[in-house]
Amino acid sequence: MTQQTPTRWLAIILTCAAGWGAVAIFMTFAQSADAMQRGGAGATLADLSQNLFYFLPLVLLSAALHRHFTVRPDTSLKPARMAFVYALTILVFLPAFLIYEAVVTLFFAGQPLADIGNTMLVQSRMGWWIDFMIVTGAFALHAAIAAWLQIRERERSLALEREENLKLRLSLLQGQLEPHFLFNALSGVSALVRRGESAPALTALSQVSDLLRYAVRASRDAGASVADEMKFIEGYLAIQQLRFGDRLRLDLQQGPADWSSIPCPPLLLHPLVENAIRHGLEPRDDACRIDIRLSLEDSMVQFEVFNDMGHSEAGNGVGHAATRQRLTALFGEQGTLTADVEDGRYHATLRFPAGEIA
Repeated sequence: MTQQTPTRWLAIILTCAAGWGAVAIFMTFAQSADAMQRGGAGATLADLSQNLFYFLPLVLLSAALHRHFTVRPDTSLKPARMAFVYALTILVFLPAFLIYEAVVTLFFAGQPLADIGNTMLVQSRMGWWIDFMIVTGAFALHAAIAAWLQIRERERSLALEREENLKLRLSLLQGQLEPHFLFNALSGVSALVRRGESAPALTALSQVSDLLRYAVRASRDAGASVADEMKFIEGYLAIQQLRFGDRLRLDLQQGPADWSSIPCPPLLLHPLVENAIRHGLEPRDDACRIDIRLSLEDSMVQFEVFNDMGHSEAGNGVGHAATRQRLTALFGEQGTLTADVEDGRYHATLRFPAGEIA
């Protein structure tokens, strides 16, 4: 139901008056042009005033129709309801309007109201037909406007609903990643504690705290830059370096770009690195090389991770699955995450547009 305040009703009535006033002015000019073409005098101010008076009931009709169609559009736009109101308009308003026109004609002609019967009889039947079409047109116009407004309102509601659903979906997906990341980071600290390496464990624990603080802040702000995410990844890798030592061999390369100005959804890049650690390094007893490449190509951010194979199921875990869903939700077909094996090394590539996040 559309709420209508007194101020809004006044605005609606004034709008209807302006619309019908414009029609009256146009009709006056048309009558004047016809009279002058026949050699008569042009229209006077009295002619314009008479036409304006003619259209006063149509102003009230338009306001009433607007109220009818906008207060309860779901009910008023039903075919049966519309047919009933249209019939009522023709059977009640149109005769009253014809009588009103006769009264206005008598008033401006200076004749008594007692002559209204004769005035009605001599009125042009074409004039009656024109009045019928004007009333019908007014009804159809307001019905069409109400239907258009209802469609727009439904589209707006659907858009808001889709946006809320998208936010909820992204929140749930990101909620999957945060405890996943925290568990893996704490696993690294736990490994240091079990080996009795208390100093590196305390350092790693402090770094985990910093990473978690960033993850929480970025999630609440619903935004981060590629530079922020890379700093987060470097912090995570520093913890893993404490845990694995020389077994973890890293090569991180960033291409030229203003990465701090390119937005990036929080924790979007991290699952690829985490996947390389969990499935590439952890199952092995020897060293594992992980190469990370960040570049900007054709206005697309490209993030690649190469790692020695250590597990046949790499890339099919929670992190990759949630990341693919986030990419689709945020960027549609432009956001992709692909993975393949090249010369015994796992290769994951994430791409998304370097613009505003949807």
